[in-house]
Amino acid sequence: KKAATVNTAPLLYGMMEVDCNDADDSKHRMGMWLVNSGVASNNAFLSYPLNAQNVANSMVVICVDLSAPWTIAPALAKWTKVIREHIKSIMPADELDDLREKNEARVRAFREEPGAV
Repeated sequence: KKAATVNTAPLLYGMMEVDCNDADDSKHRMGMWLVNSGVASNNAFLSYPLNAQNVANSMVVICVDLSAPWTIAPALAKWTKVIREHIKSIMPADELDDLREKNEARVRAFREEPGAV
């Protein structure tokens, strides 16, 4: 049986509102780039959403196909490698080390607010 193919763009952009629980109860917008792994099988499209100017303020989320659990480990390994190599190609090693140390310190210092869900 031949699998159905979906004709879609390799790279999509969207925005969502985020409630940050600020004192002024304002809404913030977060931009999201979606890389379609079925179309974009390498890092050719990563230079748009993840570049030297925005990498320090970016987060990468890898989503996997839970309907095919046997593909989860290979997909994670593949995309982790692709993203790691891309980041190394856009940042000097010393800047990458500094950024890693800052982010690790930020995670270690994180404390949930009392009463937060």
